[in-house]
Amino acid sequence: MVNWADNPRFVIGKDGSSMITWLESNGHGYGVKYAFSREGGSALTEPRWLHQDQLGAEHGFVSLVALADGGFFAAWLQGGAFGEAGAYQTSLIGVVIKEDGTLADEKVLDELVCDCCDTDTEIFNSGNVVVTYRDRNTDEVRDTYFVRGNPLQPDSFTAPMPLAVEGWKPAGCPVNGPAIASYGRHTSVVLFSDKKWEVARLQIVQSKGGGKKFGLPTVVSAKGTIGRADIAYLPAGIAAVAWLHKIDDEVWWVAKAVPRKGMPGPRMKIAKVKGTRADGFISLVAGDDGIIACYTDGGKLSFSSIKFEQTATDAVDGQTE
Repeated sequence: MVNWADNPRFVIGKDGSSMITWLESNGHGYGVKYAFSREGGSALTEPRWLHQDQLGAEHGFVSLVALADGGFFAAWLQGGAFGEAGAYQTSLIGVVIKEDGTLADEKVLDELVCDCCDTDTEIFNSGNVVVTYRDRNTDEVRDTYFVRGNPLQPDSFTAPMPLAVEGWKPAGCPVNGPAIASYGRHTSVVLFSDKKWEVARLQIVQSKGGGKKFGLPTVVSAKGTIGRADIAYLPAGIAAVAWLHKIDDEVWWVAKAVPRKGMPGPRMKIAKVKGTRADGFISLVAGDDGIIACYTDGGKLSFSSIKFEQTATDAVDGQTE
């Protein structure tokens, strides 16, 4: 394993094509390879490097979405080359993977970002994507940011914009990136920080305009929060958030439902774990009547089905952008 916090990515397009990414040593550090299939995962192409740069120290933390008319869009973190100025400066890069599996020109989405916090990307019916990530500036402030644009029109991407301005200066990379999900035009991002607070906090910011702008953060969890969160939407359009949490002397994967308006619901326990790196990160997907959570438990891959009480007033407008 090249990086304990960096996981493979797999996505299936509407046309049945699929793409997978993973980390691999490149002789200088590590990079990202991908394979492509037009047959839903069978007959994968020979592995190729996702990035043009082959000398950089680190590449990884990929987020991946399928484009409506075929092909895929990937965003990842890319470090500078060994021995060159800016060797430890990490940038956010985006690229379109064409329908035949070849790469378009890369786009630098943000020149300076946090080194090892995961990225996450959501795509809308308009063709626009929102890429969320942890930013970094020359004063070592590492707040959560986003960019928005159409991957097929690289010049349409916005300048980096903050999701929450907190001025957090962690001692090192917190390894706690944001997660994004959408339901029609309604979009939510869950983010972790401990700046300005006596304890770490998990917060959610929401948009009802397809991710063009977001409202003020709402606290989902405070005391005991470890993070490593994910988010997905329940069938009624309510956001469900899951994260790692310390309860007394135990560590649990837990979850809450977060309506569009009002306060988050009660915390629900998913599974007790050891509270180490081996716990990894949780992944959520929407089921027919709830959320399915995938996580590691003592190094073993596990699944849980989570159901939340919902009311008609919680539902959001499911119109597409």
